[in-house]
Amino acid sequence: MRPQLNLFYGNSTINIQYSDTYLTGRHNMLSAAWTYNLNPSGSDYLIGFAHTNLGHTGNPGPNFAVRNSTLVGLGGQWLVGNWSFVPEIEYQYLPRGSVTRASGDPRPMTTYYNIAAMTDITYQFNKNWSVNFQPQYVYQNNDKKDPNANIFGNWLQFGVGSSLGGYNTGAPGTFSAGTSMMGLQITPTWQQKNFFVRGTAAYTHVSGFAKGTGYGLTGNAADQVVGVLEVGFLIGQY
Repeated sequence: MRPQLNLFYGNSTINIQYSDTYLTGRHNMLSAAWTYNLNPSGSDYLIGFAHTNLGHTGNPGPNFAVRNSTLVGLGGQWLVGNWSFVPEIEYQYLPRGSVTRASGDPRPMTTYYNIAAMTDITYQFNKNWSVNFQPQYVYQNNDKKDPNANIFGNWLQFGVGSSLGGYNTGAPGTFSAGTSMMGLQITPTWQQKNFFVRGTAAYTHVSGFAKGTGYGLTGNAADQVVGVLEVGFLIGQY
C-alpha cells in the first residue's frame, strides 16, 4: 500500500507519498514532488523532489546509506525550437546520527553525502534523425579517519560484496568514498516510423578513488569508454 496525497493549485502540482521507496520491506519513506508548468501545454516545467526516512531500515552494510538517506533535488524541461534541455541536480545525505547504539554498529563518524548533476540535451534534425548529449558529474565525500567510510560513503554501490564462486568476497565495489566522476554520453538515433537504430558512446573519468575501486580488471584505471548499439521496433502508432 502506498498512500498518496495530490494537491493542485494554479500551475503547481504537489504529490506526497508514504511508501517503501527502496523495496526494503518497510514502509517508512516520506516522498514529495512539486511540479510547476511554465506553459499551458506542460512541455516546459520546473520540478522539485525530496524524500526522507522517518524510521530506520536495516543494519549498517551495503545500501544502508541510500535506504536511510534524505534527498533533495531540482530539475526541469525546456523546449526551444528543435532543442530540448532537461537539467537535474540532487543532494543526498546520511546524517551522522543515523546509526545509534540501539540500531547497531559500526556508526558513521561524519555526515556522508552524494552530489549528482546532469543535463540531457537533445537536438531533433528532422523526423528521422536526432542526437542526444548527456554531461554528468557525481561526487561523494569521505572521512579518511573513518575505517567504515566505504560502508556509508559509497553511494553508487557498484559490485559491493560481489560474489565469486558462490562466496561473498567483501569487495568494496567500484568507486570508493571520496570519489568524483565526470562523464559524457552521446547518442545519435535514426527512426523510421516504428523501427529505430540507436548508438551510444560514453566516456567517464573518476578521481579520488581508493586503489582497486576504479575501472579495469585491477580497479586502478581512471577512465572508461563504453559503446552500445541498439536496434528495435516500437509498439504503437508513429
